[in-house]
Amino acid sequence: LASYHVVFHLAAGTEATKNDLNTRSPIIAAVRSILRVAFQYGISHVSMPLLLVEALTEDMTPKWQLRRAELVLKCVKGFVLEHSVGGTDESKTIQFLIPPDTSVELFDAFCEMVANTFRLSGTKNFNS
Repeated sequence: LASYHVVFHLAAGTEATKNDLNTRSPIIAAVRSILRVAFQYGISHVSMPLLLVEALTEDMTPKWQLRRAELVLKCVKGFVLEHSVGGTDESKTIQFLIPPDTSVELFDAFCEMVANTFRLSGTKNFNS
C-alpha cells in the first residue's frame, strides 16, 4: 500500500440480505455516514459493494439484484448531490464493486443503471 488508506467496515449481518431494505434503513443510513466522513476528511476515492453484500446467494434473484442496485445508486446520488453544492473543485470517485459471480447480463444492466442514474456524458470505462 503505497499511500494512505482508510477502511470503513459496515457490519450489517443478515440485515443486508433482506428484501425490504429501503432509503430509511439503518444500513443505508450507515452508507451515508461513511460517505459523509469520506467527504468531510477529503477522501477522494471510495470503493463500495453495489449490492451491499460480499457474495450472492440463491435468494438473490436478478430482480432482487437490480432493485438493490437501483436503491444504492439513488441513495448515493442523492448524498453526492446534497454534499457537492458549493463545494470545491476537488474530484471524488466512488467505485461500485459487484460480486465476482455476477452474470454478464446483470453486469451490463448495472453499467446501464450507473450511466442512467448519474447521467454520464463522455467516456465510460467499465471493465468486467
